[in-house]
Amino acid sequence: MISFVFVSQFCEGCVDGLSVFLTVSSIAKSQSGALRDRLIELNWNAAEPQKGDWVGLYDRHPDEAGTEPLTQVSVSMSRGFITSEFRFERMPLRVGQDPCLGYWIAYVRDNVVLLTNCLQIYPSWMEDLRDVIGEMPLHGLMLPGTHNSGSWKEYDGPNSDTVFLRYLVK
Repeated sequence: MISFVFVSQFCEGCVDGLSVFLTVSSIAKSQSGALRDRLIELNWNAAEPQKGDWVGLYDRHPDEAGTEPLTQVSVSMSRGFITSEFRFERMPLRVGQDPCLGYWIAYVRDNVVLLTNCLQIYPSWMEDLRDVIGEMPLHGLMLPGTHNSGSWKEYDGPNSDTVFLRYLVK
């Protein structure tokens, strides 16, 4: 299936048996009158996690001097994710901008960063995969998450949290 090719082609945050990536949660809720939406999720796959391994969320590249994680979580399972308390603010996306959108994830073992990745966009993915896609028409591709991609609606409380809206504009 073409979708598996896409995943493997965009595995910049992968090393033998290890991968990390960030996503933005589509879940929104109102908590004590405060809006909680667009929270950053840390995701990992580790074929053989070791005692003491952890993943951290950063607001700049983890290799920069003096960089400390905003939050970190122990890796006790080979695969998992956790939703942080950090919100990804809406921003205009422009052609030619840096694909990293201000947050990084790192997989750390024995105080050594093994792998990093950033929350990023792929504006040229179709061109980058032209050798794989070839002459296949768009209706022949499986493109998860593309219907209304990038659309959004401000969360107006529980009344706006319907199944219809959840899959229409989140």
